[in-house]
Amino acid sequence: MRPGLADYFNRAHPFRRLKGRLAYLAAALAAVWVAGHAVIGQKELYNPGEVSAPHAFIANNCNACHSEATSSSLLSRVVPDRACETCHAGPVHHANQIFDNQPGGEPKCGSCHREHEGPMFATAFMSSSNCTQCHSSLQQAAVPPARFVTNITSFQRDHPEFRIIREGRKDAATIKRNHKKPLRPDLPGPGGRPTKLECGSCHRVKEDGTAMMPIEFERDCESCHSLAFNERITSPAPHETPDIVEAFVRTAFSKYAGSRSGEWKNDVEWNPPRRLPEFRRMVDEAPRDLPEWLEIRVRDSSQLLFQKKCVECHEVEDRKATMPVIVKPEIPQRWLTHSRFAHTPHRMLQCTSCHSGAPESAQTMQVLLPDRATCLQCHNGSAGAPSNCVTCHAYHDKTIPTPRAGSLTPGRAIGNN
Repeated sequence: MRPGLADYFNRAHPFRRLKGRLAYLAAALAAVWVAGHAVIGQKELYNPGEVSAPHAFIANNCNACHSEATSSSLLSRVVPDRACETCHAGPVHHANQIFDNQPGGEPKCGSCHREHEGPMFATAFMSSSNCTQCHSSLQQAAVPPARFVTNITSFQRDHPEFRIIREGRKDAATIKRNHKKPLRPDLPGPGGRPTKLECGSCHRVKEDGTAMMPIEFERDCESCHSLAFNERITSPAPHETPDIVEAFVRTAFSKYAGSRSGEWKNDVEWNPPRRLPEFRRMVDEAPRDLPEWLEIRVRDSSQLLFQKKCVECHEVEDRKATMPVIVKPEIPQRWLTHSRFAHTPHRMLQCTSCHSGAPESAQTMQVLLPDRATCLQCHNGSAGAPSNCVTCHAYHDKTIPTPRAGSLTPGRAIGNN
């Protein structure tokens, strides 16, 4: 054995020195990498952060979302769309969109909806940049026909005027609506007493604040527009179809007159039914063989209702007929069908701040919606009101689909109202 051969491992060697240096360098680079992410606030490498409140029930089950590993994510597992669709089953916004040069293509759920931002973070509320990545230069397939604005970068910069305003649409509802008359200061109210109506006297916001409640005659109109038809009958006629109204009047007089013709009862306790099935039964059971003196009162009362009271608001065909036709009003419950709006955040404003034309509007055809310039007074990026795309628009369909098999919770499209 040559001298020193047994202690060769104690002698320095270039290859061993290189391996040692590479090991130290790799450790240093790893430390710098982790420290660098900590300095810039990206802690996903070692602490992704808390999940949002709706996802708290799976906070300790990472595999519920991070269920797919790829070659491009050696240190993490991506969240595939099918993991989101287990609970959130919502179709895309438009079937003719082109994304990533693919007709019908769509971005991944996780590219827009961020998680691990804390329990107070709303994953459905996102930056407008997620929308403008497509809508600033929107590509659309030829079928169905393209009909959307292709270049929108922000609401305050180049958002188009609302279509209903831009196209000058008219309200085609067949009902006589007049805002000017009921808002006048000398309006005669119930019993002839002067009254002062406000917008909220008729237009009421739903409890959830999302929209206005449909006008109901008994709740919103009857106190001023009574359907009383005879001083002897204390109950007014129902706000129903002509056949029900006529049957109601006929039944009311027959009950008031009593069993013997000529006998009038001044104290009759009669609370007429207000449910539609009972009204329908009344139509079938209303007496058709009343004495002539009662038939005269039925005829006069029906004419009062159909030829005077109904026509104050409704379009009536064949108004002099025994059974006229009331044209169905067809009042739209929603005008801006591609957007969403909540009245609750706007309650600190006067109604006329947005609906400025209401006090002078005397024609049904006038659409009293605010235009874009009115909204921009607050939603301009500097006045404090939000102007993100998702403030008014939802990317996903707004319907609530049927939950898929195995869903943890009932499915609801992401971005719903």
